[in-house]
Parts: sequence; structure tokens; C-alpha cells
Amino acid sequence: MLRAAPCTAGLLEGRPLREIVEKAKASFHRAWGLSLLVWTPVQLLNLSLVPSFAQPAVVSAVNVGWKTTLSILNNMHTTIHDCTAHEAYLRRHTSEQAREEERLHEELREENRALAAQVVQATEHAAQYREQLVVVWAENEELWQRIGQQAAESDAARAAQDAARRRLLERQRELHREIESLLGGEAR
Repeated sequence: MLRAAPCTAGLLEGRPLREIVEKAKASFHRAWGLSLLVWTPVQLLNLSLVPSFAQPAVVSAVNVGWKTTLSILNNMHTTIHDCTAHEAYLRRHTSEQAREEERLHEELREENRALAAQVVQATEHAAQYREQLVVVWAENEELWQRIGQQAAESDAARAAQDAARRRLLERQRELHREIESLLGGEAR
């Protein structure tokens, strides 16, 4: 009967037969020792102190606790077995995971080295571009100065041309008046 509880529970849980037999063997001695500790005093007290019409009720009441105890023992063995299997899985998985993490770390280190090389190259290009920018900026300033000088020279030339035009125009008017006065004096 002591082996029937773990065997029945294992069948209901859908466990393999080998595992059920191992579980029954592992939990038998514990359950048998515990049954001696529980049922011996219960039956001594039940048979000596309890009237015969109430004895089945006492046995049934203690049996509820006994079945609970067997269930706990069964589950405890399952839990220990599952924990052991799970620990083995975790060790195996952890070592696989550690290898995978190390591979990923190595990939990241490679990417970091490549990025560092790109940063150095970009820094060198930036220094070259800065030098070119300084040269272009100086050329730009020089061109603006020339444009300013040419504009000033152009303004001065335009002013000189305007002054020369005004002088020419004034000279034309003077000549025109002289011609008129000469022509007017002869006609008179």
C-alpha cells in the first residue's frame, strides 16, 4: 500500500514508468518509517480508548492527514528530483549561455575596434577639412577686400567720370553761349 501512493500519483501525472519506480523506491522507506510513527500510536489509542462504533471514524480522520503526508512526501521527492534535473539543465545551459555571451562579447570587441579605427580616421579627415576651411576662409576675406577696393575704385571712377561729364557739359554750354554771342553779334 505504501508503494501504491507514489505509483498512482506518478501515473496520474503522466510520468515515465522508470521514474515512477525510482520515486516509489526512494520514498518507500521514509513512508514506512513515518507510518510506524503515526499508525502505531493511533491504533493503540484507537483500539484501547475509543468505543468500537467510533473507531472507523478515528481511522478515517487520521487517514486524511496520512494521505496528505504521503502526498507531501511524493511531491517532495518529485520536487527534489525536478530540482536536481533542473540544476543539471541550468549548469549545461549556463555553460552554453556563457560560451554564447563570450562569443557576443568578442563580436562587440571587434566592432569597438573597427569603430575606434573609424573614429581615428574621421578625426584625421576633420583636421584636414579644418585646414582647408581656414585656407578657404582666408581666400574669402581677401576676395571681399578686393571687391571692397574695386567698389571704392569704381565709385571713385564713377565720381571722376561724373565730374568730367559735368565739366564737359559746362564747357559745351559755354561754347554754345560763345557761339550764340558770336552769331548774335554778327547778325546785329
